[in-house]
Amino acid sequence: MITSTPFTSQERSSVAGLALLYSSRMTGLFMVLPILVVYGQDLIGATPVLLGLALGIYGLTQSLLQIPLGLLSDHIGRKPVMLAGLVVFAMGSLVAAFAESAMTLIIGRALQGAGAIAGVVMALLADSTRPDQRTKAMAIVGISIGASFALALILGPLLASWGGMKTVFLSTAGLAVLGILIVILRLPFPAMEQGAATDTDASKWHLNPDLWRLNSGVFALHFVLTALFLIVPITLLRDVGLARESHWTLYAPVLLLSIVGLVPLMRFAERGKRPKSALAIALLALLLSLFIFLVQGAQYLHLFIG
Repeated sequence: MITSTPFTSQERSSVAGLALLYSSRMTGLFMVLPILVVYGQDLIGATPVLLGLALGIYGLTQSLLQIPLGLLSDHIGRKPVMLAGLVVFAMGSLVAAFAESAMTLIIGRALQGAGAIAGVVMALLADSTRPDQRTKAMAIVGISIGASFALALILGPLLASWGGMKTVFLSTAGLAVLGILIVILRLPFPAMEQGAATDTDASKWHLNPDLWRLNSGVFALHFVLTALFLIVPITLLRDVGLARESHWTLYAPVLLLSIVGLVPLMRFAERGKRPKSALAIALLALLLSLFIFLVQGAQYLHLFIG
């Protein structure tokens, strides 16, 4: 539950800095989603399979390194790991920006994922806030992620229309550099980093059925989201006839309407204390959306409604 107790000045500074760091990094990542498949077709050796691999390999390398980097941050500190991760992420963005072949793009995307600092950022957020403030702090970071997603789906196609995929990845590298500056100049060292979970603690987490249900749900949502961005941009281009420079004209109004619909759903969940009911409504809406895609075929109006 979100407490009404205010942040201390140090907590406020830490939460603001981490939210800005997270949103800048995620904006760079999300900008790639709607443009990679349609612009990646111009690369040497590009095939649907390789472009799908380029889209998804980021998540693979990130999932492999998320826990090891989190454990490393328990021993050497959060900020050094965050800085190293952002440097690797920036390097991957540059490799992808100057890629001339699909394989080079895959390498760049794999490097982007290797900068897996999401868990470390959340650990630093916990280190920097009191227990009764953490839910509120995480909610603020979550809002920043949602805002960055909405902004990125519009910015990505716009930037690509001006300078192609290279411009998008260079912008992503620039946002990574911004993240490095935020870590160095904005984020304070917490008074005490309480990391270093024991092996016993870790084993309990791994066997926790509630966490497995949560992780499975997150996996399913990310799977569907990534799969949609593998299919929808191509559908808009080939079947609907919408030029790739104009894809943002579909994403922008859809995102605005989704935000409008999200507010009453969140109020329903919070005030009525019925988060499971709200989740069920959201899942039904997702299933209805996928059903519309399946039955109605590739038409602009049906894609918009879905």
